[in-house]
Amino acid sequence: MNASVLAIRAITSQYALRLVQPLLWIGAGIYILLMVIIGWIASVSSDWWWLLAIIPTVVAALGAAAWVTVYLLAKRLAPEMNRKRTAATKKFIKHIDKVAEQAATPRFVIIGRVIKDVVVRPTSGKTFIGEIAQEPGEMRRDFDELRSLF
Repeated sequence: MNASVLAIRAITSQYALRLVQPLLWIGAGIYILLMVIIGWIASVSSDWWWLLAIIPTVVAALGAAAWVTVYLLAKRLAPEMNRKRTAATKKFIKHIDKVAEQAATPRFVIIGRVIKDVVVRPTSGKTFIGEIAQEPGEMRRDFDELRSLF
């Protein structure tokens, strides 16, 4: 497979994994908080309040299924990685974060673009990460270095 494609796959999968992992802890925390609140209301008033727990449980289950799907797709997308490739990929991801910060792009936009590239391969063949890598300067050199590792 082409080294550029492998490098873009590595960047996309690592970035998606990095952005998706905190969502699991945030979602679990919100779910636990809601269950504690519902449990407190049920203990204070009536056990019928436990029926309210159905809604957050269904939403949490759907969210967990979506999280697992994105996680597994990102893992499947990732090419075989060693320490040098992983270090070069993380270095490039730091540059992506700097560009996003300077351009004042919200993280959820970047998350959405990366997840979209992971789930649905773009018809043009250019992923969001690939478009960013076309920028001149240090990012381009880091991308070329990462590409040479594949």
